[in-house]
Amino acid sequence: MGKATGFIEFERKVVPYRDATERMKDFGEIFTDPPEKQLQTQGARCMDCGVPFCQSGSGCPIDNLIPEWNDLVYRGRWRQALERLHLTNNFPEFTGRVCPAPCEGACVLGITDPAVTIKNIENAIIDRGFAEGLVKPEPPDQRPGKKAAIGALKGAAKSLSAMDGVLDATVFKTWIAPPGRGEYLKQRPEVAIARYDLVLLLELENADTARAVRASDDWAAILDAAAKLARKSLVLSAKNVRRMGSVDHSRDGVFLFNYFYADNLAQNLAIWEYTAGWFQDQTGLDNSTLLVPDADQGSDYMVINHCRWDRARDILPSLIFKKSFKQFVLANCNANRVAPIPILYRLA
Repeated sequence: MGKATGFIEFERKVVPYRDATERMKDFGEIFTDPPEKQLQTQGARCMDCGVPFCQSGSGCPIDNLIPEWNDLVYRGRWRQALERLHLTNNFPEFTGRVCPAPCEGACVLGITDPAVTIKNIENAIIDRGFAEGLVKPEPPDQRPGKKAAIGALKGAAKSLSAMDGVLDATVFKTWIAPPGRGEYLKQRPEVAIARYDLVLLLELENADTARAVRASDDWAAILDAAAKLARKSLVLSAKNVRRMGSVDHSRDGVFLFNYFYADNLAQNLAIWEYTAGWFQDQTGLDNSTLLVPDADQGSDYMVINHCRWDRARDILPSLIFKKSFKQFVLANCNANRVAPIPILYRLA
């Protein structure tokens, strides 16, 4: 609150506009510069209303701490008022001008008297902050989130693709990650479900190239970014042991990374070979590479299958509506203790 009796002692007085004939000559501020004393007096009108409706659902939509900074302006503590304003509002320089001020419509004082000039006070706080050099950019050391991770991976992919022996470097982002564990994994709760939002796939000529990549500064930057931006990451080197056809990464489409858990590698490979014909016949699939992680990787996943369709309608209806997918593909996986964990991706 402001002054305990301020709402009784002082009348509402808004900051007036500049004369229209003057405003026509420039692109400057439309308001006059309010005297500090006037703003402090208006802040004093904020009363001890108990429940400040200016902060309610019918008031400020971003929950500005209005009574607090009104009180601080009344007491001449402008720096603290700016700090309180910035706790809930990143851009008061905008909202203090263009917001229609539902806070004033919800002001408790407005029930019997003209409301507190909240919008004028907000505008004055931020303008004074800029004038005194108190508003400064505060960029984070590292921008968190998926967009930042995509940017880091794409930058690294571009650098790595220039290395000798690197045939392709492609970044994928999740499109659909089906929920659930499947019948077999319900019996194996200790197995981690693959939930990888992003994939960087490097296609290399040989194992020597893989070792060179791992020793590079770009690879170290990828691991550093993953440590900062990802809750969980998986790094694997793997061999392509089966191939239906090369996967085209030059254009977007629907890309599958299917993380298989199985008790036995030979069993997993046999299931892939046995069910691959269904995907060729029912979805028109003409490409696929089957990756087996190197033995020293310690991966939960026995193999990872990677393939591509041009459009969502090429694959999704078959997985959702065709009974043969459950009766043949999934039934064979369950019978042979093989658990597919599919994630569909797009190019990032």
